Amino acid sequence: MDMKTMDEIKAAFSFPGYELVDLSYTFEEGMPAWPTHPHYKREIIERYENGSYFNKISFCEHNGTHIDAPLHFIPGGTPLDGLDFTRFFGRALIVDAFTDYGVDHYLTAEHLRAWEEKHCAIQKGDMVFIRFGMDRKYALEPNDRAFVENWGGVDKGAAEYLVQKGVSIVGTDTLCIDAYNNADSDTHHAFLGSGIYVIENLMRLGELPPVVGIAALPLKFKDGSGSPIRVIAFVPRKD
Repeated sequence: MDMKTMDEIKAAFSFPGYELVDLSYTFEEGMPAWPTHPHYKREIIERYENGSYFNKISFCEHNGTHIDAPLHFIPGGTPLDGLDFTRFFGRALIVDAFTDYGVDHYLTAEHLRAWEEKHCAIQKGDMVFIRFGMDRKYALEPNDRAFVENWGGVDKGAAEYLVQKGVSIVGTDTLCIDAYNNADSDTHHAFLGSGIYVIENLMRLGELPPVVGIAALPLKFKDGSGSPIRVIAFVPRKD
């Protein structure tokens, strides 16, 4: 490969004119987790005096910022290793449902229509990331109660509206796409049953404009129900 070609490749991937914003939490011991899920653990296996340094780690597929594959709630649904990776790159719409109402607050279809009137139409293949402001309450154990015990969610009408729109992925900055008091998990069933992937535990959505580019890839576990995912937003620079 000649130098000109190499320079062209570097230029293509330098993303001039964009600021890159990481929307994913760091994996660390004490990070919040769903009550029935195993927690992230790290064990040092080898230190430099033995030649190198590395850790043994264990975690749940649904710890931290992660993606739900349809298999997570849908018997016979697509597993993690069968997901269409091309859907993890594209346009994301940042819908601000910021509230202090907590568990009783739901994003409705009316909220989505109002957002469209103000910004742009939700199109087939879009990602839709919903901000409830829960990253303000994120904290490590034992100070995580506000994050793991009370959050809003997407109601049935809003879920049906996004399914009809043909969106690709729905994300949220809450622990779960269903609200805290929604024991039926009907929002999960609506999205995953329609082949729409779900990303949970996003952060920094409040720093983003209404429309951004997204690049995000999960790990590739055989027959997995989910995976940690690194989500990067491409935000046009203002200068």
